[in-house]
Amino acid sequence: MRLLCLFFCLFLFKSTDVWAQEKYWVFFSDKGETSCYLPEDLLSERALANRRKQGIAIDFKDFPVSANYVGDVALVGVKVHHASRWINAVSVTMDEAQKTKVLALPFVKGVQKVARSQITSTHEGDPKEDLDTYRIQLSMLGLDKLHARGYTGQGVVIAVMDNGFLEINQESPFAHLMERDGVLFTRDFVEPGHSVFEPCEGTCRHGSLVLSVLAARIPGQLMGAAPDASYLLFRTEDDLNESHREEDNWLAAAELADSLGANIITSSLGYFDFDPGEGDYTREQLDGNTTIITRAADIAASKGIVVITSAGNSGSNGITAPADGDSVIAVGAVDQLRDYAPFSSVGPSADGQVKPDLVAMGRRTFIYSVRRNEVLRGDGTSFSCPLVSGLAACLLQAAPSTSNMELYDALIQSADRYDQPSDRFGYGVPNGVNAYNQLTGAELGPSLTQEFFGENDLKVYPNPNDGNFTLSIINRGNITKANIRLIDLAGREFYRKNIAVFPSYTQLPLQVNLQPGIYYLMLSEEGKNGYQAYRKISILDQ
Repeated sequence: MRLLCLFFCLFLFKSTDVWAQEKYWVFFSDKGETSCYLPEDLLSERALANRRKQGIAIDFKDFPVSANYVGDVALVGVKVHHASRWINAVSVTMDEAQKTKVLALPFVKGVQKVARSQITSTHEGDPKEDLDTYRIQLSMLGLDKLHARGYTGQGVVIAVMDNGFLEINQESPFAHLMERDGVLFTRDFVEPGHSVFEPCEGTCRHGSLVLSVLAARIPGQLMGAAPDASYLLFRTEDDLNESHREEDNWLAAAELADSLGANIITSSLGYFDFDPGEGDYTREQLDGNTTIITRAADIAASKGIVVITSAGNSGSNGITAPADGDSVIAVGAVDQLRDYAPFSSVGPSADGQVKPDLVAMGRRTFIYSVRRNEVLRGDGTSFSCPLVSGLAACLLQAAPSTSNMELYDALIQSADRYDQPSDRFGYGVPNGVNAYNQLTGAELGPSLTQEFFGENDLKVYPNPNDGNFTLSIINRGNITKANIRLIDLAGREFYRKNIAVFPSYTQLPLQVNLQPGIYYLMLSEEGKNGYQAYRKISILDQ
């Protein structure tokens, strides 16, 4: 009997190829027989472990839709797209005559037209300025201090829903991610079988921009908010105006992320205005309970996932779904001075919730452009959202037993406007150090960079040099062993050495045989993630 159930699950992805006109959700009244399923049939071991950690039991929403029901719907001649266990429905394309036949089936509860989505960045492409100021988008959230203590998202799985991740598997800022197999899984829900890294009909690069805020590493130019996290990359958004941009892609990706054991879902997409004939949402429907994507986001949160989304770029016109979810962290945008970014969607939700929940730097945010192969500055809640998602990942690494709602509360309570929330800022800018202290019951203390390697504690001389130079280290902590690396501006490593660090002062002569150019010498304490200090080195012709 169990084998038969598993066979039926595979049938959910079959469909007919009959022409149809509109896309609908078909909701079922029940799920048929479910007693034959074991937990390991439904979720990965990582997902089950996440559930056990948070005391979340398997429930009705975890069982798949009835394969018999899906099969009977398909026999009407409709085209079947995605089956959703969370809302007990299947998305199909059908005409009016087929819809009448589907509604007549005894197990069909009702149908609802599928909606389309919008990307929530406003633009990319402002010229880069003094690149070292990229640190402000991290330090504003306390991420610099978390990184310096080795909390860079390691061991945390983040699912990213977007329009594609063009060529990030070939770009040097993401080389560290690919080399350590940090991308655990990918799927294109718009063009099944297509790689999320390949060109598509559209731009397919918005996801690359979002991922750069999370995971890129370009020494001295850009550091992602959670560079050592692992990632699930899902293309759910179709760029073409005439193509469906559908909530069911997002819902299918969220269910897959849950089954694979994602800790965090980050989504820089929003739903409100749709193509002609689709029917827009009304402000009254953004009440936390009506739209399919908001219901899906709240269900994801009920499964123990931290769900973080852009509030939207609609300014005074209000937030977009799923930002209205009561268990969803909706992120608005401020500039580097913490002033409100005029495009950032304001709250509250229709049911009076404080929205956005938090804000981060989304105006003139530092991002890496695959198209231009350089660091630029861009605007949009698309970029403030992954900053908060990265902060959440670093905090989960630091406090791995934390539940998603405990983390939610810690982020909200750490924010700088917690006592006086507003429609523009929500509860304000979260403070990673305060959240860490609350979650761990300990104080983070000063960062390693400040405590052990100040501006004058790590020197290279002469500089420029011909490959022969001396490294001078003043050790103000208790470091005994360290690693040094030399990498170029593209992040490629050319030299690595393990060294002993003496209690007070170390002077180390080095000789490297490298091509002339600019390099970064990266120093890290042995056994720590990331690095504690770096210095730029110029190597001239010998």
